[in-house]
Amino acid sequence: MLMPTIVPRTADERYGEGMLEVEPANPLLPPGYLWSWNLIAALVVLLALAAIVSVVLSKRCTVPTKLLWILVIALLPVLGSVLWFGWGIRARPDRAY
Repeated sequence: MLMPTIVPRTADERYGEGMLEVEPANPLLPPGYLWSWNLIAALVVLLALAAIVSVVLSKRCTVPTKLLWILVIALLPVLGSVLWFGWGIRARPDRAY
């Protein structure tokens, strides 16, 4: 079965003119909608990175505990970071007497 070939009809189609046109903005969205989501995403990434750095530098946790916290923060960045800063950073290591 032979596939039909598409032959460009104009020079613009041949050389790709107009291929980089920007789509018009959605009139139903407020003007700052995309910027606000980009800002929120950047803040979530910064919060997760700060939490991971805090976990790595923590002297109260053992290595397996640190790995578990890093995994939780990587999988659930907002919740994991809030849990680390609210509860995990204050966790005391088990003391063997």
